[in-house]
Amino acid sequence: MSSLIVADKLTKWFGPRLAVDGVSLEVGGGEVMGLLGPNGSGKTTILRMLTGYLRPSAGTASVSGLDVVDEPLEVRRRIGYVPEDVPLYDWMRVREFLTFMARLKGLPGRAVPTAVSSVIERLALGSVVRLPIGKLSRGFRQRAAIAQALLNDPDVLVLDEPTNGLDPRQIIEMRELIRGLAGTHTLLITSHILGEIQKVADRVAILLDGRLLATHSLRREGPGVRVRLRVRGIEGQVRACLERVSGVLRQRAAIAQALLNDPDVLVLDEPTNGLDPRQIIEMRELIRGLAGTHTLLITSHILGEIQKVADRVAILLDGRLLATHSLRREGPGVRVRLRVRGIEGQVRACLERVSGVQGVTVQGPEPAAYVVDVATPSAREALAAAVVGNGFALLELEDVSADLETVFLELTGRGPAASR
Repeated sequence: MSSLIVADKLTKWFGPRLAVDGVSLEVGGGEVMGLLGPNGSGKTTILRMLTGYLRPSAGTASVSGLDVVDEPLEVRRRIGYVPEDVPLYDWMRVREFLTFMARLKGLPGRAVPTAVSSVIERLALGSVVRLPIGKLSRGFRQRAAIAQALLNDPDVLVLDEPTNGLDPRQIIEMRELIRGLAGTHTLLITSHILGEIQKVADRVAILLDGRLLATHSLRREGPGVRVRLRVRGIEGQVRACLERVSGVLRQRAAIAQALLNDPDVLVLDEPTNGLDPRQIIEMRELIRGLAGTHTLLITSHILGEIQKVADRVAILLDGRLLATHSLRREGPGVRVRLRVRGIEGQVRACLERVSGVQGVTVQGPEPAAYVVDVATPSAREALAAAVVGNGFALLELEDVSADLETVFLELTGRGPAASR
């Protein structure tokens, strides 16, 4: 696989502050690369240099073989960029905005309507094309932003924190959208939510203080692995450095004051909101430590975090309680998710014929995910054998017993909400 994005010792100074320190990485054509790191680790600065919005202080970067400094306009024609806080024209209607952006990108006049219609269909914007952008939900605003980035069918799509501020349903929709774009485009994505990067990226680059610590493949075969980052330094000083990060200190201080009177019940509203990956992990461990001695009631828009700490979950929609669901399911039955390339009806029929299968749910576009309820864990091997034996491509298989995401989708329906 040839490299479409190449950064060599990329460096950026802002006055006396070193924001990016000699980062070198390559991203192959059709690959999804995630950039992970705490707030202030240089993720957004790297994206801005790769897209030509910032000039590197040192080092080089190229996209599709074009140098970002020497040929910035040609590079921009090959990149679709969606920054974290994307500027949109709230008074424009969606189709009007996309038509304006297509002309701004220099598309020939006759090609504009075709390009606009294509991205509207691809991003499932048909139900909101006549609405002003200011009336859209956060999820549809993100879709509109990505749609404009795809108007000129770029080689590379750059998404800076694409799930930031989205609710659980919108996060799932965005994940499926990113999966659908993979392969036809090279994607470079930043996120502070480890679980989201794990679900969509092929590889991840881990950054700290502007330095690249490691790149790690997320699509390796075999059993699960654990990654350890080794830091050179005096342990006490390193720990103190990490604990000085403002986000986690504020949250810890807030929880400390709530515990002063040793309450029976502790209520935490979005305790991981705004935290970076390391801080989220620390907060998760803190919540686990409080469980048992206190009754905890927690809200979150990150399904994966609730799954890791809660015993039960209450799912709400439009002010109504849809259901309560246990996350500590007992008994022999398991739920398995398979991602399979093949005609949906044929794959579904193949899975339903396997002995012990109790139900099959389809999620997302081709290659779709098939969530299968089976009576015993041993049925997983039979499912894999059936898929491969019938000539389908098995891309992924994982145990998702008591899977919160599937329950959430089943209860709230699969169609995205258009407006606030």
